[in-house]
Amino acid sequence: MIKRYKAKNILIIGGGPSTKELLNGEYSDVLSQYDYLWSVNSFFLNPQLKDVKIDLAMMMLEPD
Repeated sequence: MIKRYKAKNILIIGGGPSTKELLNGEYSDVLSQYDYLWSVNSFFLNPQLKDVKIDLAMMMLEPD
């Protein structure tokens, strides 16, 4: 699996305030600059990503 991602651009999004700014602001086209998109903490459920392919989603405990 490591060979698949070697020398690739990977964006890991986690759902914090900076991620929301990234998707809403002047950098909203940034997703197209990456080869793979990984999501942590259920952020893949964000409506803004409904038409975006998520290559890896990591599920773990989240604070309330």
